[in-house]
Amino acid sequence: MLVYNIKPAVVNIRITSGDTINKTFSITKDGIAWDLTGYDIDMRIKTPDGRTLKILTNTGGSTEITVSGASYSILADSPTEVGFFNYDVQVTIAGAKYTFQVGKIEIQKEYTP
Repeated sequence: MLVYNIKPAVVNIRITSGDTINKTFSITKDGIAWDLTGYDIDMRIKTPDGRTLKILTNTGGSTEITVSGASYSILADSPTEVGFFNYDVQVTIAGAKYTFQVGKIEIQKEYTP
């Protein structure tokens, strides 16, 4: 499959510090489901100045991101730092990286320990 000129989907996420991120997304290109099976997927959460808060992946035995056909699920603890951050999700196909989702992630203060 040749993939190029992908316009990333913009999805903003809000979560409470210390809670589990539990989200599932489906990916389509030109209205056709894009089978992600066998591809490496990484999500990076960064501060506005570019410092990495957390990297989630489906590689190296990690279960933070799981793939099922054209859907991928994130199941991981959120960063504990509170504030507004940026994230992107990239898929690696034959060594080439493609960003297919970007957005803001708001991590709210936790009031119940």
